[in-house]
Amino acid sequence: MRLRFEQLGRLRGGFPARAGAELLTGPYRFRALQAKDLRPDGSIAWEELTWMSAGQLADKYRVVAGDVLIPLRSASLRATVFRGEAADVVAVGPWALLTPNRSLVDADFLAWYLGQPVATAGL
Repeated sequence: MRLRFEQLGRLRGGFPARAGAELLTGPYRFRALQAKDLRPDGSIAWEELTWMSAGQLADKYRVVAGDVLIPLRSASLRATVFRGEAADVVAVGPWALLTPNRSLVDADFLAWYLGQPVATAGL
């Protein structure tokens, strides 16, 4: 069965911050996940993320457990699965966030597949 990428689940982008994540406090405070936070091995230092204010629109960009995170402007495509390591995380900048339809695809398999040369050549 061949599916289009958007058929695999809910696909969305990152929060369009104008000048990067701003250090702010107060209401609507979130951890800002940016492509620079993704280490070469795919790990993320969650406790080191910048805090920002994303306003009431943050829910659209909030990362939830099971999401596949794909940085779009990176030297290499390294998809990773968010497992809920931190609360109140918002993807900022050029990301593809996919909340997979679990009846069609497993998040870990999808992240693995997206790292394969045959998959990255087609993106």
